[in-house]
Amino acid sequence: MLGDTSYRGRGRPAGRPNACGHSTPRVRIVTLDPFTDYRRPEGVHNTGYTNMGGLTRDMEYLILGYPPEGPTLDLDHREFAYAGNFVMSNTGKAVARDGGEILGAVAFNTDYTEATTAKLRYVTVRTDRRGDGIGAQLLRFTAEELLERAYETVIIAVNNPIAYRACYRAGFTATGETAGMAETVLEYAPEIRCHESFFEGLDLFRDRDLPPEQESCLADLLERGPPPVADSPT
Repeated sequence: MLGDTSYRGRGRPAGRPNACGHSTPRVRIVTLDPFTDYRRPEGVHNTGYTNMGGLTRDMEYLILGYPPEGPTLDLDHREFAYAGNFVMSNTGKAVARDGGEILGAVAFNTDYTEATTAKLRYVTVRTDRRGDGIGAQLLRFTAEELLERAYETVIIAVNNPIAYRACYRAGFTATGETAGMAETVLEYAPEIRCHESFFEGLDLFRDRDLPPEQESCLADLLERGPPPVADSPT
């Protein structure tokens, strides 16, 4: 089944090129899995299923609140990286839940230099559910909801190849810009799969002394190129 998702103001403003010199279209056609095509429960921003391992019919993706007065999340630091950053109330929060249990979370706020840009600050997935595709699905859901409801652009900055791969799976693409402590900046643009910008974004990690897991991920990305974008949960 085909679903037409028209998005007002989604992505970069008209005429602004991406890293490969192409403008972002305003309308995107998305192929939906029949398993996802059912009415959302009242009060839930999105409920969905993908064919990625570990995800179920009961998976929910929700925006819990927006900055500057966002909700706080009390995550167990033994199970979630960056747990302490989710108790702050000045960031918006999005979560992935399965049967009411939080499995992943994203914190975001308005970019300090551009009021129409949302920046995803922290992303975390419960330790025992990493590798199930939850992070990529949650990132994609969050970006699409923010573009639909409040912003024109969504960006994220990452400092390692594993996070870079997850963002590409979620539909982000390298911008060629850097930020913070040697972080590469990516922008949500799932319709753009530019190999040149993908490999340029990896250059930031090539000369680093990386842990074995990150070194293996970098080698895989350099060999295979951009990973396919996960199905949208919306």
